[in-house]
Order: sequence, then C-alpha cells, then structure tokens
Amino acid sequence: SAGVPLRLAHRGPYQAGPVFDLLQREAVTGVEEVSGETGRRLYRRTLRLPYGTGIVAVRERPGRTGTGSGGWLDA
Repeated sequence: SAGVPLRLAHRGPYQAGPVFDLLQREAVTGVEEVSGETGRRLYRRTLRLPYGTGIVAVRERPGRTGTGSGGWLDA
C-alpha cells in the first residue's frame, strides 16, 4: 500500500506527550491505536472516505517545546 507523507506546521509551544497520553487513554478499539514507548509513540486511526477507507498516522517525536518555538509534525 502507498501513502502520502505530510509535514504539518504548528506554532509552539506544543507538548505532544500530553496529547498522545489522551489519545492513548481515549482510543476507540478497532478504530484508533497508539503504539510504541513514551516519546516515540505512533497514533493511527482508520477513516471512512467517500470512495473507500484510509488510515492516518502521526508520530510523536521529541523536540523543542519552548514558548514561541514552532516546528513540524510528521503525519
């Protein structure tokens, strides 16, 4: 299967850890999953699209989270 990698810009501060903690706690079985160790987790979710299904995946990556810092989220 093929994918389309995206880099999503964001404005800091962004602390991925608490977001991934929430996604892991609230994951819907069979629809969402969070795998990997803290600091390097992978969140995946299935999607219902107009002409089929898809999967989106976002990786937690350690990085700068200070005030005013921005960066990229790989999805």
